[in-house]
Amino acid sequence: MIMFGFTGFAKEQKKKPKTTTGNEQVTSVAISRSACHGRCPVYHFELNRAGLATYTGIAFIPDSGTYTKNLGSGFAKKLLDMIGTYRLDTCMDSYVNRVTDAPGLEVTVRYGSKTKTIGNAHYGPQVVRRVGVIMDSVLGQKLVENTLQPLGKSWHKTTGGHK
Repeated sequence: MIMFGFTGFAKEQKKKPKTTTGNEQVTSVAISRSACHGRCPVYHFELNRAGLATYTGIAFIPDSGTYTKNLGSGFAKKLLDMIGTYRLDTCMDSYVNRVTDAPGLEVTVRYGSKTKTIGNAHYGPQVVRRVGVIMDSVLGQKLVENTLQPLGKSWHKTTGGHK
């Protein structure tokens, strides 16, 4: 399922992507989904190059608190290198949200000591929106009608919330 996301991500690109150099290597990627005027799930999800995934459920989600899971460095490297290939560091810092009730999507990519955060990513280039979809699939989620499924048993709770 996740590999399908990689394939779909690559096929959506119209131009050949620029590759990154060694000093621009992506070290982590994170998404944050924010509230809407309804019950949209609010959470943060980050994956680092070592394969450590951290999920923090904040509101309108079945699993609140912070959870971790090791997805493996091979998988993480493949995903982060793919994200680096598409140069999210060249995107604008924020895109205009013309829908007042829409939940927000923020994508943060770390390149060593540099960080690029893209606000209102739903309204940015398709490649940025696709990172949110891929990260949700890595998390094991598919947002359907603004609801999330409970995390699988392989996630380890570290702090806060209920369960």
